[in-house]
Amino acid sequence: MRWRPWVAIAATIALTLVGCAGELATPGEPLRLLAVTLPSAYEGEAFEATLRPTGGLRPYRYGVVDGSLPPGLTIENGRLVGAPTAQGRFAFTVEVQDANLNRTVQRLELSVGPLPPPVVTIDVPTTNLQRPTELRLRLASGRGWRGAQVLVEWDAEAFVLDADSVGTAQRDLLAVWEATPGRLRVDVAAIGEPLSRATDLIRFTLTPTVAAPLGLDLEVVSSAAAGSHESRRRLGATPALDASVGDDQDDETTEAGDTDVEDEEFEFDDEFEFDDDLDGDEP
Repeated sequence: MRWRPWVAIAATIALTLVGCAGELATPGEPLRLLAVTLPSAYEGEAFEATLRPTGGLRPYRYGVVDGSLPPGLTIENGRLVGAPTAQGRFAFTVEVQDANLNRTVQRLELSVGPLPPPVVTIDVPTTNLQRPTELRLRLASGRGWRGAQVLVEWDAEAFVLDADSVGTAQRDLLAVWEATPGRLRVDVAAIGEPLSRATDLIRFTLTPTVAAPLGLDLEVVSSAAAGSHESRRRLGATPALDASVGDDQDDETTEAGDTDVEDEEFEFDDEFEFDDDLDGDEP
C-alpha cells in the first residue's frame, strides 16, 4: 500500500475541526464577572485594576456599553490602565464577550481625586528621655516627592543636638543643614527620580540635660507631584503652661472688676414713691 501524506494531513485537520466543534458545543461554566471593588484613583497618577471574568470560552473581549471611563483610562486585556486626567466620580458598565459570543456585564464606579499631599514627620518617644536618642525625619507617605525645607525646634535648655549626628538616612538623598541651640534647619532633596515610597530622610541625635519628655515643633514645606505643601505640627510633649501667667491674668481681672464697681454711680428715680397704704410696723 502506498503512503499518501496528504491523506494523513487531511485526517488530522478533520479530527481537529470535530474536536473544536465539540468544545464549542459542550456546556460548561457560564460566563460571568466576579465582583471587584476598584481602588481610588488620583489625577495624573498611573492606575491599574484587573477585571475578573470566569467561565465561558476564551479569549475574552472587553468593552464599555454604558457610561464612560475616566479620561486617560482604557481597558487592555481585562485591565483598567492609564493615568486619569480629570477628577470626579465615574460610573460605567463593562461588557465581556467570550469566543462563543456569550456576554455578561458589570456596573462599576471609580473615584478620581487630587493627589494627597506628602506627610513628613518624626516619631517622638512618649517617655522621658534619659540618654542620647536618635530621631529620624521620615517621609511617611507621598507621591512624586522631590524635596523639602524643614525646621525642627525643641527646648534648648532640656536637649542638646549632637551636630556630628546629622546626616541623610538614604544614599539617594542630598541635604544641607544648619544647627543652632534648640533649632535644626534642613534642606533635603531626592537625587534622580522623585520618591513615592515611605522612607527615612534625615537622622539626628538629641541628648537630654535632665530626664524629660521631648516635644518638637516641626515645620515642613514639601515639593511633590501634588505641588507645594506646607505643614506645621507639634510632636511629642506639649509645653506646660506657665502658672504665673494664669495668676497674673486672674489678678488683672479682679482689679478691673473692683475698678468697675468703685466707679459705678447709682441714681434713684425721683419719681419713685412709697405706697402710703403699705402696712407695717413703724421703725
